[in-house]
Amino acid sequence: MKKKRIITILILLSSLLLLTQCVKKVYDTTGTINGIVTDSATGEPVANVSITLSPSGKTINTGSDGVYEIPGLEPQQYKIQAMHPEYKTNTKTVTVVAGETVRGDMTLTKK
Repeated sequence: MKKKRIITILILLSSLLLLTQCVKKVYDTTGTINGIVTDSATGEPVANVSITLSPSGKTINTGSDGVYEIPGLEPQQYKIQAMHPEYKTNTKTVTVVAGETVRGDMTLTKK
């Protein structure tokens, strides 16, 4: 009786191991850029900064806290351009990697 129980447990464990090997693994194929835009003199966040990505052409604005996030980006190098009417335009280059988030923090200088 004890031998049958051990064999049954071994068969169940073997089956479980085989099933876990057959499960399709899902991997992220895109990445994210996020960051904060701050004033170079004061260090304070800058709201309503227009953030444009090249080559994707996506454009978003920072929130009232100066923060932005752009998810769902194909892995490649991007140029981030930060524009605000009261500040000089600034650019930064980052590389997006699938399944990861890259920081795109930037500072802007008043005109």
